Amino acid sequence: MENTLGTDETSQYKLYTLGQIGVATYLGGPIAGCYLVSENFKHFDNTRLANKIQIIGIVSTFLLFAGILLVPERIMDSIPNMVIPLIYTALIAGYAQKSQGETIKESLAIGYQKYSGWRVAGVSLGFLFLELLYIIALVIVIPEEFLA
Repeated sequence: MENTLGTDETSQYKLYTLGQIGVATYLGGPIAGCYLVSENFKHFDNTRLANKIQIIGIVSTFLLFAGILLVPERIMDSIPNMVIPLIYTALIAGYAQKSQGETIKESLAIGYQKYSGWRVAGVSLGFLFLELLYIIALVIVIPEEFLA
């Protein structure tokens, strides 16, 4: 993906790095990671792909948590706690590497700035809060016999 912005203007533009995308995905779920990837695509003037990634993040997060609540507890107990977050983090980080890795590297080399870690933490915690609200709503709506 070619950078179309001039180097004299680049210092005002910020990107999320691959490491930040990985951390946000692990802490805030697929929706947080997809949000950061989407924001990068917007900076690279690819709004079509940015919108697609946002939709994928929302749908995958809803399906992930609905699925977790519907899987029998005995099965969930047999899966180590870290497995599911590591899987979705690896998938999103791998996609970010493949689709944006070189462009991020080149953009930072010509003067783009990276967003702060505090911003990444804020985005991650914001999405985590929204996910908790979603889980609470699911627990209230789903009949108890499905959760037992």
